[in-house]
Amino acid sequence: MEYREKYLTQAEKDECVYTYFQKKLDEGANVTRATYDAMTAFGFRTPQTMYNIRRRVKRRQAEAEKRNADV
Repeated sequence: MEYREKYLTQAEKDECVYTYFQKKLDEGANVTRATYDAMTAFGFRTPQTMYNIRRRVKRRQAEAEKRNADV
């Protein structure tokens, strides 16, 4: 449990980065600048595109909606 509190899971990190990215776009930043700011702000050490992160976030949201609909 201590590990969980100290470090975010990949899903939580993706969600935070995606939210931050969307906020930057809403503030008027271009896509390249918003992507760079998001990657550096959240400590992504490997080059990932916002497309990949967005795809993972949307997939998890769809899975959660499907689970909730089945219940």
